[in-house]
Amino acid sequence: MKTIRIWIVTLSLVSIFSACSPTETEQMINEPAGSARYFIDNQSDKELIVEFPVPVYNFEKDAMQDVDSLIRLNSRTKSVVFEDGGFGINPDPEKSFKEIRFYTITNGQRSLAFTMKPIKNAAWAKLIRSRDNSGYGLTEYSFTITEANLK
Repeated sequence: MKTIRIWIVTLSLVSIFSACSPTETEQMINEPAGSARYFIDNQSDKELIVEFPVPVYNFEKDAMQDVDSLIRLNSRTKSVVFEDGGFGINPDPEKSFKEIRFYTITNGQRSLAFTMKPIKNAAWAKLIRSRDNSGYGLTEYSFTITEANLK
């Protein structure tokens, strides 16, 4: 009887450990990913507010929706305004933005001064920071806004 119990315990342990060990068909998935960092270089003499829609997941509606992102940029400064990334892509401005609006501030009131729509990659300076063997990695993009862009 004692031998049967030992066999049952041994078989149970073997079953548990063999069920937990990886099989030949299980493999780690290595999906390449890219990321982008977006800068706005405000070379105008004006303080600006930059506004653009960012898609976020609304759990109550079980759907994506756009929420406006607002960033204040001082005159003659360059700032990161957005970072994007994804598996199997290298994001670029055309993929990351629907439109970007620039507002000037006068006496506490903002006025629309420039709208970038559609977004064109050619309007952005591109700097590749890193790439792995798959061709994916970090890219930085910079858009310079000047007095000539503003109404």
